[in-house]
Amino acid sequence: CRSFVDRESKSPPSPQLRHSLRSEMAATNAPEYDAIAEPYKASKQLEFRQFVEHHTLRQVLARKHPDLVAASSPPAPGPPVAGRAILDLACGEGIYSRAMKRVGASEVLGVDISPEMVSLAKKAEAAEPLGCKFLVGDASQLELGVEEEGRYDIVLALWLLNYAKTGEELDAMVAGAFRYLKPGGRLVGINDWPGNPLASYSLYQPYGFIKVSDEDAAAPRKAGTRFEYTFTLPDESIFKIHNWYHPEEAYQAAFARAGFE
Repeated sequence: CRSFVDRESKSPPSPQLRHSLRSEMAATNAPEYDAIAEPYKASKQLEFRQFVEHHTLRQVLARKHPDLVAASSPPAPGPPVAGRAILDLACGEGIYSRAMKRVGASEVLGVDISPEMVSLAKKAEAAEPLGCKFLVGDASQLELGVEEEGRYDIVLALWLLNYAKTGEELDAMVAGAFRYLKPGGRLVGINDWPGNPLASYSLYQPYGFIKVSDEDAAAPRKAGTRFEYTFTLPDESIFKIHNWYHPEEAYQAAFARAGFE
């Protein structure tokens, strides 16, 4: 029920488009994640994440650019992120930010809307310094400063775009990611699969979660429909999060409007 996003940046979008996407959006996801920061961190150890999600992310990063090697003299073979600057949006407790640094990223900045999640990321960095930086920020209103624009090789958006409640929020998230990428840089993400049939939502319990939608299974699917994940951790504790449905064509259109190929 997951899909991966991999897009390359082209020329910058027009100033008019940038301005139109900087709308007033409330940070409604922060309280939800502040309340479940520790359980959500624990969910990263579920088997489907360790053996499917982590592996597939590595494959996607390496798929198009196996020549991305460490910037050393002479160049040394290395993972596809070696020597690259990475912006990790919706970084949570920093698990992927820190993973990227461990395999040779030159710098990593993690951004998350939840102060509690960022606090966990900073605690992990303090306990085992890798050189990652973390800050609280809303990816739908991303303002890192003019000096940060166009300087990242890779933007990670792992479980970000599925939090867009509207098409306008989706546009804002995608355009924000684009703005901080170098020309030719890559947006790599994990997202809820838009084609996942509603009839399958209850079948993932063996993997540690189920999904429930607000929509009627007999009615046509509507953009912006909310659905709920219920995670069950190994200790049998439970927590819930909410995502929002958008059809595949809505994602494709948002990428095109922002300037991605």
